[in-house]
Amino acid sequence: MENKHIEQEHENFVNSEDFNKMIKEKIEYSEYYKFGGNAPEGFTLVPNEVIELLKDFDNWKEFKNDPNWIEEMSKNTLKS
Repeated sequence: MENKHIEQEHENFVNSEDFNKMIKEKIEYSEYYKFGGNAPEGFTLVPNEVIELLKDFDNWKEFKNDPNWIEEMSKNTLKS
């Protein structure tokens, strides 16, 4: 009986909209996610192009005020 409940829960999750959205994002940004888990703890892998963008003061100000800036720029850079 417990196994049926677990199987149904798993089936519901796999067929959920959130799960499908997550998979689509992973595929769309596959170039970005290939770096996931490769950096030592406490470090973040950042493409050289993103570091170059930070030399522009306007980009740096955006980075300073947006905690997701590095991740978003990395995704956009590696996507193209």
